Amino acid sequence: MPRPVSLPRLFDVARDAMTENIYTAMPARVTTYDPETNTITAQPVMKRAIFTKEDEVVYEELPPIPNVPVGFYRMGGYIMTFPIYEGDTVLLVFSQVSTSEWRSTGQDSEPLDTRRHGISDPVAIPIVWPDTNPLPSEDLDNRAKGLVLGREGGKAQIHCREHSNAPDDPGDPEILLGVEATDFVALSTPTMADLNALKTSVNALITQLAIHTHSGVTSGSAVTGLPGNATEMNNAAVGTLAGVAATVAKAK
Repeated sequence: MPRPVSLPRLFDVARDAMTENIYTAMPARVTTYDPETNTITAQPVMKRAIFTKEDEVVYEELPPIPNVPVGFYRMGGYIMTFPIYEGDTVLLVFSQVSTSEWRSTGQDSEPLDTRRHGISDPVAIPIVWPDTNPLPSEDLDNRAKGLVLGREGGKAQIHCREHSNAPDDPGDPEILLGVEATDFVALSTPTMADLNALKTSVNALITQLAIHTHSGVTSGSAVTGLPGNATEMNNAAVGTLAGVAATVAKAK
């Protein structure tokens, strides 16, 4: 004979059945990425808990979700992107209603799939990772001082910060470019090579002018003088050129 079920327990079972297929947000792992469509196949990393008639809990792995758009920052004709690799983690945020028609037309749409918070319409936001994969400790000081853009724990970074961390004494703002970025600023290695070539040519010209004379322009053995004081001209020679590649760009 079946065991009688109390009314509160019946309500609990009904509530669990209703919420079992309502999705809001959860982390997922990237299994494939298509850069042309900017979509991933996402494998949810949290299993779904299912309550049995015996009040036991069993866990079921959720299926991979294909064609999930990645939510890069994009506005006003500008975009900020970065590479996505298999194994990267994202936060899936599930839409209240299906977005399939809107995604395909870009127009105000009537969703054909009328489910609410279904599993098929998330967007992937690359903002989560497990505690076992923290941000590199090499970046800790720079992250504490201001904005960091670039590779995790690497030298290919841009740091936007102020000299002081005190909110009431911000100090002078500055933008620091990592070591690997020095050849990408305006006056860099190619410009330095051109300046050195110009220096060599100018110094050779100064040397020739310092010793050049004109003979036979007057009767007798007289000659014209030097075009300038030789000592002064030698002192005018271009000396060592300082490096022009910059690692620091200061804001006004």
